[in-house]
Amino acid sequence: AAKVLSELQGVPCPTAGDTLAPLGTELYIAPANAQQLLPALANRFVHEACLARLPNMFAHPNWLRSLNLHVFTPAHLAQQLHTALPQRWMRNHGSALPEDSYGVTWDGHAGGGGCPSLEWLSA
Repeated sequence: AAKVLSELQGVPCPTAGDTLAPLGTELYIAPANAQQLLPALANRFVHEACLARLPNMFAHPNWLRSLNLHVFTPAHLAQQLHTALPQRWMRNHGSALPEDSYGVTWDGHAGGGGCPSLEWLSA
């Protein structure tokens, strides 16, 4: 398996942005509806047709780790949300508007693992 993984390094992989990215670069695995949340990152999502064609490859934890592929999580969404929000919603250091402007606080640590809490997501 290690030999196969080393041979896959650098093989072009189709992305949701209709480009090719070499395996080994940081790419995300997510269903199409999750990919649509962050259109600016389309070139970092593995194309859904590729995921459908090779489901076993993209489900195997050792392969994912070896090829720098990551399953897209709410924590990734929270980290990259600034790419989908209007620039005027951002402060100088790239975080969202001040907490008092939307009434529910999230300090980036609530919810465990840096994920927003359910209260924050539903607000």
